Amino acid sequence: TWVMPSRYYKFTKGNIDFLALDTEKFGEKQNQWIKESLRDSKTPWRILFGHHPVYSYGEHGHTRQLIDKLLPVLKSKVDFYLAGHDHDLQVIAKDGIDFYVSGTAAKARVSQSGSGTLYASHALCFMHLLIEGDTATLTVLDKNGETVYQREKKKRDLKS
Repeated sequence: TWVMPSRYYKFTKGNIDFLALDTEKFGEKQNQWIKESLRDSKTPWRILFGHHPVYSYGEHGHTRQLIDKLLPVLKSKVDFYLAGHDHDLQVIAKDGIDFYVSGTAAKARVSQSGSGTLYASHALCFMHLLIEGDTATLTVLDKNGETVYQREKKKRDLKS
C-alpha cells in the first residue's frame, strides 16, 4: 500500500525540490500551491512528478488540463516533469522542460514520436535520473540492465 503525506506534497533532497502532484484531481487550489512552491524554492533543480503526463504520444495522449493549466506555471521554473500512465517510454524536450514518461517496467504498448520527441520505445525499460552538481544524466536501461539511451542536461545557473 502506498502511503503519501497528502494528495500533493513537496520534499527537498540535496539541491533538488521534488513536487508530487495529484493529476487525477488537478484543480486551482493545487495549481496555486505549485506556483507558491516554485516561487519559494531555493534549490537550483526542480522536478515535478505525477501519474498523468503533460505530453505523451502514447495510447492516452496529452493531458489537456495539464497543458492548459499547469504548463504555463512550469515554464522557466521546472527542469523535469516525470510521469507514467501510458505503458511506453518517452523522452520529450518541449517548452524548456524535459518530460519523461516511464511506463514500461511491467508491460508495454506501442509508442509514437511527435513534436519534441528525443527518444521513444515500447520495449520493457526503466529510467534512471542522476543529478550531480550542474549535470543531470538520464539513462534508459533495458530489461537486462543495458543502456539503450542517455541524455545529459546542464543547469546553467545554479543560483536560480
